[in-house]
Amino acid sequence: MGMEVIVGRGIILSSEEALSLINDDNRAAIIEAVMSHREMVREENKEWYEGDLPDVLKPLSNLSSSFSVGDLRETLMSCVQVNGEVDRKYAECHIEDSEMVSELFRTVFEASGHDLPSFEYVEAFGCGRHNGWDVPFGVPCFAFSDDDCYRKVLTKKGKSLQDLVGHCRSTTWTWLSY
Repeated sequence: MGMEVIVGRGIILSSEEALSLINDDNRAAIIEAVMSHREMVREENKEWYEGDLPDVLKPLSNLSSSFSVGDLRETLMSCVQVNGEVDRKYAECHIEDSEMVSELFRTVFEASGHDLPSFEYVEAFGCGRHNGWDVPFGVPCFAFSDDDCYRKVLTKKGKSLQDLVGHCRSTTWTWLSY
């Protein structure tokens, strides 16, 4: 019996924060990009879904260039389905078809025209025991790379260590005990 432990880190936006990146200035570009993405997904998956969209993306079927910012935001969020349990000792949550939903929102953020950090994925967390206590539980979380947001530079002491041993690489680790 084994267990896999994955350490994640990033900048997490709530649904409201993520959707606030969609505005009147970029609405048309985002709609065009999402409509193109919708047709690409339909084509790539035509054998699996008989020419239709996967269930999680079906709300995009009615997307049109006349959608308001509010309609667009509502349609996009209807593709994000949180499943599972929250706040129990070992509760687990997930986003239905998270890879497909993450690709959709990657398209949205890239088309937004904002100079954003790399978008990683949409995730939902179930409990602190599994996911840590700094994340919200049971809601969609939009994770962006924090590597694109911060610049680390060596201090005088860091440069001294690097000169002495040949490197000054930071690392991350996780302990797991039973």
